[in-house]
Amino acid sequence: MNTVTIDGEYKKIDSITVLENGKEITFPIYSATQQIYALSSTFNDFSVFFINDKGNKTILTDFFARTYQVKGSPATNSLINFQHQQAVIQEKIVQSARINDSTTLSSLYQEYNQNYINYADTVTNPVSFVIVNDKVDFGSDYYRLEKFIRKANTKFKGDCRFDRIYSNAMDYLSGFKRSDRLNKSGAR
Repeated sequence: MNTVTIDGEYKKIDSITVLENGKEITFPIYSATQQIYALSSTFNDFSVFFINDKGNKTILTDFFARTYQVKGSPATNSLINFQHQQAVIQEKIVQSARINDSTTLSSLYQEYNQNYINYADTVTNPVSFVIVNDKVDFGSDYYRLEKFIRKANTKFKGDCRFDRIYSNAMDYLSGFKRSDRLNKSGAR
């Protein structure tokens, strides 16, 4: 079992050799910090990701079939469901691109992006927010970005991963505010 950073780096914290298929294996997690964990299989390069958000978790995994189910983690299941919904839209995007349907393609891209904004805006788990935040795109609408990141700050302030995102976003926005002030003063 590994912890996984938001940057995708793995740190092994425990391991086991499975000698009998179907045998229950228990990995205790002693950290109260919510973070991403991965159970990985070396024989077929398959990983199961989960967030240690609440209480005990049961993870049913079939590494041969490459399937899994996570019980006891609302944040993980919410994220899995969201990613499945986005995968359906992504498939529609691919199909629209194949037939060169630019109107549908544009609409699907907007829906895909807005879904990330909506999910990140409504999620209550800081790890889930941090995972999807990289996909959130407001384009040049700096006002909406600022409103979004300030709202998230009221929910997640104090989580070190979120605090870094918040600081970077505010630095980014302050650069545009300075640039905007310079443009306005130069125009006079």
